[in-house]
Amino acid sequence: MKCFIASAFERKDVEVIYDRVIKPVLEELTIEPMRVDRVIHNDDINAKILQLMKAADFGIAELTYARPSVYYEAGHMVGSGKPVIFMARRDHFRQTDNDKDGNLTVHFDLRTRNIIKWHGRGKGTANKLRALVRHVISPMVRLQTEKQQVETARKEFQRRPITEQLQALREISRRLVRARGYGAVDDGTAFVKRKSATVLQVICPVVKRAFVKTDRVALGGTIGRYSDMANYARTHGYKRMETLVVCVSLGPIPWSRFRGHFTSFAELDDGALQRTRAAERKNDGTFTVPHKVTFQRIDKVASDSEFRTLFKLLLDKQI
Repeated sequence: MKCFIASAFERKDVEVIYDRVIKPVLEELTIEPMRVDRVIHNDDINAKILQLMKAADFGIAELTYARPSVYYEAGHMVGSGKPVIFMARRDHFRQTDNDKDGNLTVHFDLRTRNIIKWHGRGKGTANKLRALVRHVISPMVRLQTEKQQVETARKEFQRRPITEQLQALREISRRLVRARGYGAVDDGTAFVKRKSATVLQVICPVVKRAFVKTDRVALGGTIGRYSDMANYARTHGYKRMETLVVCVSLGPIPWSRFRGHFTSFAELDDGALQRTRAAERKNDGTFTVPHKVTFQRIDKVASDSEFRTLFKLLLDKQI
């Protein structure tokens, strides 16, 4: 993690605060301090400052002596969405005999900020700065930890054989659907729940790569095998049938292929495809029940934990 420090240069008291407080606190927290006059470079100074601010995770603006460049750099950091910690010598919050016009006073639009006030050699300032830095970086540390966990989960998932990856995703989908009160049908590829006068069905085929020659057959067979659940609904006195089909693939499912495979379906705002068939009269004089079918896709699955999150969100939205 990196911190950009903006401050007046070659001012003895500011240099002391930097060397005795700011730099040691940052290094103690394993944060790299970056102050442009302490970085060896052969670049234009303004370009180097912009480069350092871009590379930084957050900033510290030492406002003592009211350098315009410090205010500019602090504003740039804030405008970039990066947090900035403010510091200033204690006498910079009021007019003094040496500064009757208040030119060094902290500008009014920053006085409502939680500014660390210091004096002398900064005794006691380190604790305040340490606490504030920890507060500022805690969301970043948490996000960094989460990213590392995601990467670890992906690597572990990719090391497993394809068959184990597919089986893991099937087991996750089954557990999540069962948790919503659905019961497995036959081999557990489809799940059914009765709700009032409606039969709800969830089908989740999991394949290596959807809509290639081999997996298209598997996917079509899975869906077709349970399309006669509408007949079950009719013969058992239910009035409606709803089916959610979630196509899960380790590889990508291009939208053009997904859309082209279900040309008779309408496209919804969330990218789902849906079709509703009204009740139809059969040759034997009976009627089918209205049947709404919705297709969703989850592709490029990189880990079982990511799939669990995506599938759960989809179920929460659809059923």
